[in-house]
Amino acid sequence: VAMTDPPLLLAPVLAAGAMRGFRTVYWVQDLYPQLAGKLGVMRESGFAYRLFSAIGRRLNRGADAVVALGPQMARAMVDAGARPERTAVVHNWSDASAVRPIPPEDNPFLREHGLDGKFVVLYSGNAGRAHTFEAVSEAMRRLRDDAGVVFVFIGGGPKLGEIRAAAERDALPNVRFMDYLPRAELTFSLSAASAALVTESPDVVGMLVPSKTYGILASGRPLIFVGAPESDVASVVRDADCGLVVSPDDPQGLVDAILALRDDPQLAGELGRRARLAAEDRYDRRHATAAWAREVERLLRGMVEDEARPEAASVSTPSGPVRSAASAGSSESTPSGRVGDAADVEPRRPAGYVAADADV
Repeated sequence: VAMTDPPLLLAPVLAAGAMRGFRTVYWVQDLYPQLAGKLGVMRESGFAYRLFSAIGRRLNRGADAVVALGPQMARAMVDAGARPERTAVVHNWSDASAVRPIPPEDNPFLREHGLDGKFVVLYSGNAGRAHTFEAVSEAMRRLRDDAGVVFVFIGGGPKLGEIRAAAERDALPNVRFMDYLPRAELTFSLSAASAALVTESPDVVGMLVPSKTYGILASGRPLIFVGAPESDVASVVRDADCGLVVSPDDPQGLVDAILALRDDPQLAGELGRRARLAAEDRYDRRHATAAWAREVERLLRGMVEDEARPEAASVSTPSGPVRSAASAGSSESTPSGRVGDAADVEPRRPAGYVAADADV
């Protein structure tokens, strides 16, 4: 099994597989060099990017099985050379037994940080280059005089500086920052949210899936996704009916979403209940690992059957739709996964410290 960090790891794995007769599974966490190009790390018109793309296309086509984290990512992988009949979707995961909903009255995190009685809009995890915060910063400004709403950022990342700068520039009293927390506090910090934020730049749709999404589901809190409606995260929110999707260029839409949840506790509670149900039934580690193994086995079995046909040597396999674990008709449903944000946008955390995008 080859993963996408570091980039081009698939090359030596394919070579080793060819020499020893192994089948190669490519477990895609982020798309390179496409992600690097969109984030400005590489120039898309440059020689290095074009060379990297050509090598990547050849490697992607050589994989015996490709596992992507969402339908958009699977389509992007097919566009980047992967064979559709050997590509499947298995979502990322969280451990629903380790992260669970804690009622506000039983949550010491709220009391320790003076958040009792507040409507907490939580962003927990990496604020990386692939995330967008313009609408969030503007929503913070527009809600500055609402004493009942507080924005809490836990974690780090390259974009955290611009959020701090926005808060300091306008002297916003409704914004707080905390470092990454010990693992033992994760279930309490995530449960401190009245609504949890996930953001993603529309430029990187299909190139990664923020894994913080699944920890939020496990915490049983409504999720507000700020990003493109076609994103894999938006699909998760819609499929589970566990939150709201807001365009990155609509700060008032974000304000309205926050206030709608604040003013309707019954709605917020129902969305949180559905989030937890989705985590338990679809995005828990137990279901995820079973789905991952099942899909890989299906892909490899299909490849062996294709090779066994007499005409396989002279007739190419026709392209078909990308398969997801959900479409397999399994009662255990879809998800799986491991790493979330791209390696070049995910800072190295202090040992033993995690936030919402860490899998536990």
